[in-house]
Amino acid sequence: MKPIFLLFFVLSPLFCKAQPDNMLFYYSWQLNQINIEGQTDIPYNAELNYNVILNFYDTTPYTFSLKVCQTLSGEIEYPANNVMIIPSVLTVSGDACTLIENSDFEALLFNFFQSLINTEFTYYIGIVDFDPPNYFPIMIAPNGDYVEFHETYLGVESFDKKMFSIYPNPVSDIINVRALTTQNISKIRVLSLEGRLLLESNEHFVLTQHLSKGMYLVEVIAEDGSKQIEKILKK
Repeated sequence: MKPIFLLFFVLSPLFCKAQPDNMLFYYSWQLNQINIEGQTDIPYNAELNYNVILNFYDTTPYTFSLKVCQTLSGEIEYPANNVMIIPSVLTVSGDACTLIENSDFEALLFNFFQSLINTEFTYYIGIVDFDPPNYFPIMIAPNGDYVEFHETYLGVESFDKKMFSIYPNPVSDIINVRALTTQNISKIRVLSLEGRLLLESNEHFVLTQHLSKGMYLVEVIAEDGSKQIEKILKK
């Protein structure tokens, strides 16, 4: 499993006004992970084939588009560092999905963004490895629901097979880890998105009841030193 690092960009104020992270405009972003209303599954079939694409445009005003089968698009603003807001009603265009599971998923994903109209929400840009650097943005709603995208050429098959199952997600009081291979667990570490160590355990679980609500990184270290890192939501 490739190590995951969170890279935060310091945005310099321009005439006392926050500016978007320019990295948003450098790539088309492919959907990689969701947690919306408790749903974490992304359909995989010939109609979608994981090609759910998000683009941000450096226009005046700033805009974005999200394509599943249809395309959701509209304006977006950046009122503060690592903050987005959708100021007006979004439009939907294009042909509808033919499969019901895709239509339902598209409605769920579109509603995530439509429910954020006139609501400030947080975004971060992380990085998977550094050579070459592969970036990913995460957008988190005030209720803790989130969507995560990767650079478009990072397909699901580019990630190594998982060594451990980390559950539940979202988590309340305890994170459990179960080995999926012959690797044994050496250590579990819970980190902030900035990479600061918060909790550590040498068992197959770690207690999280004292953590605040929000997103965290869980790092599981195997006996041979290999690591698996996943994002987890504390509710």
